[in-house]
Amino acid sequence: MAFSRIGLLCHRFSRQQQQQRQHHRPFTSKLDNTRFLHPNQSKLAHNLIAIFTRQPFSPEDPELLRLAPELNTKVVETVLNGFKRWGLAYLFFNWASKQEGYRNDMYAYNAMASILSRARQNASLKALVGDVLSSRCLMSPGALGYFVRCLGNAGLVEEASSVFDRVREMGLCVPNAYTYNCLLEAISKSKSSSVELVEARLQEMRDCGFHFDKFTLTPVLQVYCNNGKSERALSVFNEILSRDWLDEHISTILVVSFCKWGQVDKAFELIEMLEERHIRLNYKTYCVLIHGFVKESRIDKAFQLFEKMRRMGMNADIALYDVLIGGLCKHKDLEMALSLYLEIKRSGIPPDRGILGKLLCSFSEESELSRITKVIIGDIDTKSVMLLYKSLLEGFIRNDLVHEAYSFIQNLMGNHESDGMSEIVKLLKDQNKAILPDSDSLSIVIDCLVKANKVNMAVTLLHDIVQNGLIPSLMMYNNIIEGMCKEGRSEESLKLLAEMKDAGVEPSQYTLNCIYGCLAERCDFAGALDLLKKMRFYGFEPWIKHTTCLVKKLCENGKAVNACKYIDDVAGEGFLRHMVSYTAAIEGLIRNEGVDRGLELFRDTCANGHCPDVIAYHVLIKALCKACRTTEADNLFNEMVSKGLKPSVATYNSMIDGWCKEGEIDRGLSCIVRMYEDEKNPDVITYTSLIHGLCASRRPSEAISRWNEMKGKDCYPNRITFMALIQGLCNCGWSSEALVYFREMEEKEMEPDSAVYLSLVSSFLSSENISAGFGIFREMVHKGRFPVSVDRNYLLAVDATSDVNYAYRFLSKLSHPPDYGWNFVIRGFSNSRNPEKSIRVYIQILRSGFSPDHMTYPFLLKSSSRLSNREIGWSLHCSVVKIGLEWDLFICNTLIHMYGSFRDKASARKLFDEMPYKNLVTWNSILDAYAKCGDVVSARLVFDEMTTRDVVSWSSMIDGYVKSGEYNEALEIFDQMMRMGSSKANEVTMVSVLCACAHLGALNRGKVVHRYILDVHLPLTVILQTSLIDMYAKCGSIGEAWGVFCGASVKETDALMWNAMIGGLASHGFIRESLQLFHKMQESKIDPDEITFLCLLAACSHGGLVKEAWHFFTSLMESGAEPKSEHYACMVDVLSRAGLVKDAHDFISEMPIKPTGSMLGALHNGCINYGNLELAETVGKKLIELQPHNDGRYVGLANVYAINKQFGAARSMREAMEKKGVKKIAGHSIIELNGTSHRFIAHDKTHFHSDKIYAVLQLIGTWMNFDVDYDDSEDCHCFCS
Repeated sequence: MAFSRIGLLCHRFSRQQQQQRQHHRPFTSKLDNTRFLHPNQSKLAHNLIAIFTRQPFSPEDPELLRLAPELNTKVVETVLNGFKRWGLAYLFFNWASKQEGYRNDMYAYNAMASILSRARQNASLKALVGDVLSSRCLMSPGALGYFVRCLGNAGLVEEASSVFDRVREMGLCVPNAYTYNCLLEAISKSKSSSVELVEARLQEMRDCGFHFDKFTLTPVLQVYCNNGKSERALSVFNEILSRDWLDEHISTILVVSFCKWGQVDKAFELIEMLEERHIRLNYKTYCVLIHGFVKESRIDKAFQLFEKMRRMGMNADIALYDVLIGGLCKHKDLEMALSLYLEIKRSGIPPDRGILGKLLCSFSEESELSRITKVIIGDIDTKSVMLLYKSLLEGFIRNDLVHEAYSFIQNLMGNHESDGMSEIVKLLKDQNKAILPDSDSLSIVIDCLVKANKVNMAVTLLHDIVQNGLIPSLMMYNNIIEGMCKEGRSEESLKLLAEMKDAGVEPSQYTLNCIYGCLAERCDFAGALDLLKKMRFYGFEPWIKHTTCLVKKLCENGKAVNACKYIDDVAGEGFLRHMVSYTAAIEGLIRNEGVDRGLELFRDTCANGHCPDVIAYHVLIKALCKACRTTEADNLFNEMVSKGLKPSVATYNSMIDGWCKEGEIDRGLSCIVRMYEDEKNPDVITYTSLIHGLCASRRPSEAISRWNEMKGKDCYPNRITFMALIQGLCNCGWSSEALVYFREMEEKEMEPDSAVYLSLVSSFLSSENISAGFGIFREMVHKGRFPVSVDRNYLLAVDATSDVNYAYRFLSKLSHPPDYGWNFVIRGFSNSRNPEKSIRVYIQILRSGFSPDHMTYPFLLKSSSRLSNREIGWSLHCSVVKIGLEWDLFICNTLIHMYGSFRDKASARKLFDEMPYKNLVTWNSILDAYAKCGDVVSARLVFDEMTTRDVVSWSSMIDGYVKSGEYNEALEIFDQMMRMGSSKANEVTMVSVLCACAHLGALNRGKVVHRYILDVHLPLTVILQTSLIDMYAKCGSIGEAWGVFCGASVKETDALMWNAMIGGLASHGFIRESLQLFHKMQESKIDPDEITFLCLLAACSHGGLVKEAWHFFTSLMESGAEPKSEHYACMVDVLSRAGLVKDAHDFISEMPIKPTGSMLGALHNGCINYGNLELAETVGKKLIELQPHNDGRYVGLANVYAINKQFGAARSMREAMEKKGVKKIAGHSIIELNGTSHRFIAHDKTHFHSDKIYAVLQLIGTWMNFDVDYDDSEDCHCFCS
């Protein structure tokens, strides 16, 4: 086998090596430090040793100071070697090194290094390396080699290599081959030495022209073996073998390595080869090899080596016998193991307990243990007997011989001898070695009996143990009590607990909690409380899982109040209340008494200082979402996050499902974003809810995208997911696509239910694909999937498709439709475009005997709010009171919301004040009611009174200020919300804030709000994008508005967004662009609405496009829409601006509605601008009649008189204003600077910088009148600074 690197090196220098061979000292030789000393120096060394070993030692000893000047290196070396303790040697060396006139040579350093190396004092040895280098002590190659070997022996390979290089670089020594060999030996001492380091040093030797010898290649072989480089190691070994350098040490290295590598056969071949060369391995090597063979389960090879040792006259010791017997026991070779054991006895070596233990523990059959017992009976002691018992019992148990184990113990205790005594027991008794079993053996049997459901036998054995004078262990009692508790025998376990006390065995926490768990499972309220008293006596804590179990059991039995009382009783016994138990009680209250009772307990728990955990929040969030109170759930969700709790995937799923069911799909999608931020991966339930919600929101393409995303993340859809997608696509009219997924579902052998078939049939029929519809229908009938009865799941499926009309028709055909089905229908209609249908259905089903409940009225009240029908609302309120639901929290909150929609704040407040229980939704409802009524003062009082606020509270207050025109106050509330940080703004909040910015013209503030929306990853919904476009347009930044518009996908836009952009372009003078955008809107198949035409007419008005205006006005009428007064006003403005004031007057006269102030005002301005003062006077008088308190109308008519030079008439207009108390409102301008709005009126000097402002204006006026050539920056700076 060629040794590529070292072989080449050796071959290169082979001839030189034959001609001139340099012999180096072996690595194991020691440097000769016993140099000749003069008698006076010997005496000096003796005295120094005496002084340093004398206690107490003082470096200021006068005798020591007297001897210091006589120091030399020979004396120091002799003294160092004379100490028996390294600490004294190191102390002396440091003292000597500091003496004036003395300097260490390398022999002294090596003497100290040798002492520290043997003592493994690596820290001191590292310090010595520094001393050697700093002293710049010259040294011979042999001295350097010796120093390096000392470092290597201590495992300091890096230091050895470093000092070798430093000494060479500093010129303190020129290393020779011996020095390099020492370095290689040092490197080989470390198990982690790298092959690259060794090979680099070999390359250095080659470059220096040194020859490789045995002492060079031996450490190289060691390093290769340490690193598992078997091929390279064999190459080096072959090189050594070819040069006849092989010895016992080199052979041992490779043989031991073969064993470590698991190459046992190669190791054995090498041993045989060594025997042929008459190389004999030492005893230690043989032991290592035998151990390796046994470890590799090669017992045959191990015994071959063992025989070789015998032939060579090597006597095995007890450790080697232990290894061999252990290997035989492992392979279940009982005959050989016993034979070897007898050989030990014959050789006179006393067998130790380890060998006995291996024999007893490796076999478990009674026949095998009997044979072992016969052989070792004379050598076993008490511990060995116990091992015998344990092995036998474990064998019984392993073979399911429970009765035999029980009988064996009874035999030992002297019972059931007539049934036959065990052979082992007889043997032990014959030799007087039989003793009673210990606690471990007895515990093994009792545990076995309990696990075999033989608890009564275990109890009998326990009593026998006590009668034999043994004290049962705690583990025995615990095992039996655990068995009894699993069988529900709580009374017997309590009786055994009393027996424990009599036996003097104190119960553990496990003992009492086993019984506690049993009582909890049996719902034994009183028994559990009694046991808690015992726990308190012993100082133990009840396990929370058992307390929680009892609470759950009580709740399941309809005793949720008792469950809450039990938690208080636990605290009354001095134990801590745990949130887990409260969570169980909250869940029980929700199930039995409704979500509000659960929420009440939750708040009480928090108020008492308990910190709710993720599970508690999840239980409430899930319940609120199921009760269609997702806004409240969202508040709890945000509260949980603000407390640093990480919502689980299940919690996110509940939120997503809640938003989807309420039609807030964008808010559901925002939850997905938050999931990714929390590093939570959506699961199949998450995607199912999203797919259902997207389809319900008529966004089927996004639903399919989510489906593909789910599959791309190795989250595979289940049966429910398939059905949600298929039914959702059917509802959206995508019947062909739905059929594709239906077939895929069938391929995966998932059975769709009848609702899926019906959805497909309905969808195909709706799309007039009758053949496909009837084909699915035939499949449904053929497979027996036709719905013969209705259940809740089917109605949920119908609800999932949002096909409320179909659900209504389906229920109407049933003879006894379920009440909850009608609730689904009423809810569906209340959320539809025709909420009045829910009222009609309600009246119809009342006549058929329907009994409304607490889930019926909230959606009916919602419908009356949307219809603004006070009579229906009052009637529903009366019905609520009549059937006793007047204080249902959900209904009361909806009533307050309804009265707010009616602008009836008095009724809303009266109901609010009378409510016995209020939650956050209640406060939000009354706040919103005041805001809708325009009473922002009362709304602010409510807002300030609220102890807890959520995003709905803040949004309602902001929106109230915006609708009342108090835009600065709205922004102040938003700033306060951001500072407090308790609630995160949502879409509703940001729409109101953007509206305020738009009205104030606060562009910079609007940009900050836009940046905030992006930073918090708020979903850019259509409404939010429309608000941004409107804000930028009204603030004068039409480019930013266009950027937002272009950033939206056409598929996700609606008419409102297009209207905002068209109107914005028109108001900035981009008339043609606004009309082109309208044509693009038509191409995108977005239907224009009344607002679209209003924006177009306004654009025509600004651009003077009379022909186009008539076209758009005619198109509006042809679309079937009734033009509003705003449309007429725009047409009048178009005609008036174009100078067609006569046509405008005729248009007003002929229109079907009465003229408004805006229409006549536009005509009036047109008459003035184009000089038709006669008509202007007529129109002006009509305006004053129409709007007698509008100051602008008087000023306008006065201006007409002034133009006609009728100054008396003009003055009369001013006098008429004063007589009627009409005051002229000063016009003002608003300028935003650095985010702050500044308001100015004509000749205003109230601003705190008014002097500088007017100075700059004067300077600007001067520059406008003169041609300025010089640099004006300095003058400008003096005014602006």
